[in-house]
Amino acid sequence: MFKLLTKKQKGYNIVSEETIWRWLRLDKINIIMNSFKEIYEKEETLGKLAFKGEYEEFGVSEIHCVDLIGKIKDPNVTKISQGMNMTRGAVSKICKKLINNNLIYKYKNPDNNKEIYFKLTELGDKLYKYHEIKHKQWEERNDKFFKDIDKKNREVIVSFLKRFSNYLDEIIEEEERKNMNLHLKEFSIPQEILKWGDSQPAHQRQHIGTHIDCYNLSNIELPSEIDVKVIDVRGLDIIDTNILENVKVEKNSFVIFRTGYLEKYGYGSEEYFNSESKPYLTRDLVDKLLEFNVKLIGIDLGGIQHGKDHVEIDKYVESKGSYVVENICNLDKVSFDFKASLKWLQLEGATAIKVEIETI
Repeated sequence: MFKLLTKKQKGYNIVSEETIWRWLRLDKINIIMNSFKEIYEKEETLGKLAFKGEYEEFGVSEIHCVDLIGKIKDPNVTKISQGMNMTRGAVSKICKKLINNNLIYKYKNPDNNKEIYFKLTELGDKLYKYHEIKHKQWEERNDKFFKDIDKKNREVIVSFLKRFSNYLDEIIEEEERKNMNLHLKEFSIPQEILKWGDSQPAHQRQHIGTHIDCYNLSNIELPSEIDVKVIDVRGLDIIDTNILENVKVEKNSFVIFRTGYLEKYGYGSEEYFNSESKPYLTRDLVDKLLEFNVKLIGIDLGGIQHGKDHVEIDKYVESKGSYVVENICNLDKVSFDFKASLKWLQLEGATAIKVEIETI
């Protein structure tokens, strides 16, 4: 056991051995984290140097997007966003730049005329092949270093990195659940829909994104906080009363049905707005929810029923003092039960109300 004297004002403090070792451990952790940062920065520098000249105007994400389009079958925004772990909005912006630079082009599959896919142009294929060559060179470069590291140490490094990566995944998931937005933000809404909205009267624009339908023009009053129940109905075309078996529904709560359509296809896609193939809630289920006195019925679709039944069912729910909330997002990032805050603004004469939903 040893002590360290540290000067403090006019006297001296004695620092214990335990404190000294804690400082040393923290210092080593800082060295590890700084090393990660330095390695990332150096890899990024090497990447920029590799693409200096003809391709230097393109960033890492754009080059990786080209690489992914060259590798996967029938690449669309959904597949690319999953492969790059990026939002659909961010991928759409990247693809737009790549199209403008003649690296990729859009096409439609004859068997599915609704979905837009991407393909490399001759110039894009050239970049793709150049990236393949560089990637092989990077692997060979790194192999030169790692071949001098013995197998045991390599296994320790791999084990450590996997554990740390899994730990960070858990932290990310935990943080994402806090203050998670369940409403669509403007940047995640396709530009063509926003442009259409700009040409419409103010009350019509309220139907874009996440909103409450109020075709009866009721003066809506909602709590600022509400209990939420999410019910997973993915894979079901007809959502009926049996889905409520063993599910406790609270009075004045907000029940949301997760069909998976928004997270799978993205808001604004043709699949998302195709009323012929979408799931729907039966009238019996709606009546059962109203019997439970739920305040809000939500869904990650453009409605709980579709076509000619859409407005009718919304008016029916509204006449009972409850309301339908449409186009809810991020249901894959929240638990089944939680509290949420609500913010909304009702315009006079509007048949829809923009609503913000955030987990608490």
